[in-house]
Amino acid sequence: MTHYTQSELNAIMEYKDIISRDSPRKKISYAYFPKDNDPWDNHKKAVHIIRYILRDIYHFTKEQILQMASREWIHELALDTPYAKLIFPDELSKKKDYFYLAKLVYPDEIVSLSEDQLIKYVYKQVTDPEKSMKFPANYFNQEKGRYRAMICLRKAIEWYGDFTSIEDLYEKFADEKYATKFLKKVQLLKPMSLYFKDPMEYLDWSLPDGQANGLLYFDYRFHQIFDDSEAGKIWEQGLVNKKKRKHKVERKDTEQ
Repeated sequence: MTHYTQSELNAIMEYKDIISRDSPRKKISYAYFPKDNDPWDNHKKAVHIIRYILRDIYHFTKEQILQMASREWIHELALDTPYAKLIFPDELSKKKDYFYLAKLVYPDEIVSLSEDQLIKYVYKQVTDPEKSMKFPANYFNQEKGRYRAMICLRKAIEWYGDFTSIEDLYEKFADEKYATKFLKKVQLLKPMSLYFKDPMEYLDWSLPDGQANGLLYFDYRFHQIFDDSEAGKIWEQGLVNKKKRKHKVERKDTEQ
C-alpha cells in the first residue's frame, strides 16, 4: 500500500481541481518538485502521484496503460509535470518507451526486465533500420559499459552474423580487416575500441562460458604475433622464395 506525503496529497488535490475545472491551472505545478531536491526524491513523488491518478481516479488496468500510453495520452491527462520528473532506466527513453509507465504504476504485477533484456532491447532498437535509433548518450562509457558492449556483440553474432561454428567465428575475428568491417556494420566498432585492443579480444571476452575457446584464441593470437614479427616475415619470405624455386624447377623440367 502506498503511503502519501502531504505534498503528494496536495498535488493530487490540485489535479482533481484541474480536471473538474475548479482551477485555472492546466497542469500540476512544478512547485511540488523543487529543483534543489534530489532527483530521485522527485521521481518517487512523481510515481506516487501518477500511480494514484491512473489507478484510483481513472481505474486504468496495467493492460490499458500498456496499450494507451503515449506522449499525446499523457498530455491529455495533464500528467506532463510529474511525467517529466520520472527517471527511466538508462536503456529506456522517456520520449518513446511509454510502456514503462505500466511498470511504475503496477510494480508488483509487472516483472522488471533483466539487465540483459534491457541491453538487448536497446541494441535491437539501434540496429533496426526502420527505427534509426542511436545508443543513449554515454551508454558505453558508464560503469556497465564493458558488459553492455559484450552482450551487444553476442546478439550481433546471433542476429547478423553468418558463422558456421565457433572455429569459424574465431578464424574470421582473427582477420582484423573482416572483423572491423563486421563490427562497423553492426555499430559496435566504437565500444570495441573503448575496452579491447582488437576484435579478437572483444570476441573472446564476449562469448559466454561454453562457447569461449581459450585454445583457439591463443592459437590465432600466436599466429598474429608470429606473422607480425621479424621471424614471421623471414619465414613468409622463405616460403615465397621456395615457391619461386619450385616454379623454376618445374619450368625447367617441362622445357626438357
